[in-house]
Amino acid sequence: MPVYTSEALILRMRESECVRVELADDERVALLMEDYDFFVKDAELFCGRLDALAELRGKSVIDEWQAKVRAGDVVPVVRDLLVKHYDPGYASSIERNFKRYREAKPLVLADRSAAAMKRAARELAV
Repeated sequence: MPVYTSEALILRMRESECVRVELADDERVALLMEDYDFFVKDAELFCGRLDALAELRGKSVIDEWQAKVRAGDVVPVVRDLLVKHYDPGYASSIERNFKRYREAKPLVLADRSAAAMKRAARELAV
C-alpha cells in the first residue's frame, strides 16, 4: 500500500530551514555509477532511456551520448547528465519549492563512503 506525505508536512518542510548537501562531482558520478550499475551493464537500456531526452537536449547530443555508452565510455555521459541536465532542473525546482534554500547551510561530504554519511548525519543531529 502506498504511503503518502500529508500536505501539511510538505508545506512545513518547504518553509523550514534547508541544508545543502555537497559532494564533489567525481564522487557524485561514482555514486551514480554504483547505484545505477544496470545501465553500465546494459548499454541498449541506457540508450533507450536517453532517447527520451532528445527533445530537451537535442538529437545530436543524444546521439553523441549514445555512441559513448555503446563504446563503454559511460562516465562522461553520466557526468554530462548530472551537470548539464539534472542539476539545472533540480536547482530551479528547489528554488521554487523551498523558500529558505538561499539561506541553506552547506554540509560538505568528504566522499561517498558510509563513514562520511555517518559523520554528516551526526552533524545534522546536533
